[in-house]
Amino acid sequence: QATEEFYPDIVETGLVCEKQIQENVVIDMDPPLMLRAVNNLMSNAIKYGKQGKKIEVQMEKIKEKAVVRIINYGHIIPKDALPHVFEQFYRVEESRSFNTGGSGLGLAIAKSIVELHHGEITATSDAQGTIFSFTIPIVKENENEENEFKSKQNENIDSRDGMVS
Repeated sequence: QATEEFYPDIVETGLVCEKQIQENVVIDMDPPLMLRAVNNLMSNAIKYGKQGKKIEVQMEKIKEKAVVRIINYGHIIPKDALPHVFEQFYRVEESRSFNTGGSGLGLAIAKSIVELHHGEITATSDAQGTIFSFTIPIVKENENEENEFKSKQNENIDSRDGMVS
């Protein structure tokens, strides 16, 4: 969904967005919050990756985690800046503020949201691309079935009161 929302910006900047999304990965999350985190990462990829002409969005299940990667091939973030990119108001270059706008809060917000979901977020950048990656726990299959059972149970209880949730 997040990539679709950025379609006009992707087209306007001449970028191509390639998606590789593994199906049937169930994540216990707050959808509006997680969408905001992904939107912040996509926005950065578009702003700072224009020169690379391509953005990749990947999601896969590795063990008990969903791994999401947003990759761009624009300017390389200097190694000494990487440890700071998730800090509030941090900017790799002051000139970016003038040229691209933004408050320097997007990555800090994304980090907070991912951590709220018991996940981790990292950034790497070299000649192979700039990768913002986060992992969050997935819902195990038996937990998913249990949640569906509880949901149906609650619906049945509510329907006896004349109210269906």
